[in-house]
Amino acid sequence: MTQGGQKTSLDIAGTADGANQKLVVGVGKGKAHILTVGGKYYMSGDRDFWTEQTGDSKAAKVLVGKYVQVSAADAKDLGDLALGAMLKEVFAEKQRSTLEKVSG
Repeated sequence: MTQGGQKTSLDIAGTADGANQKLVVGVGKGKAHILTVGGKYYMSGDRDFWTEQTGDSKAAKVLVGKYVQVSAADAKDLGDLALGAMLKEVFAEKQRSTLEKVSG
């Protein structure tokens, strides 16, 4: 998908309300991993992601492979991506074709 003019990839699994889920977002050249556990957010990413976020390749190297707790606002900067909300959006009546509506 395209978000803000930038190509973005998503891989998401978890509960419909988003309280517990794993999200992998391809952002720019890198990938970020966001875990939501009991309403708390933890973020990790590859070297490209952290280099872009920190602007420092040395700091990025230290962060690769580690999860850091982040605020809900910081986690949602990559998109408010609760699984249930995404499914509702994908299957919204207005986005279905006429053929899909007729065939069920």
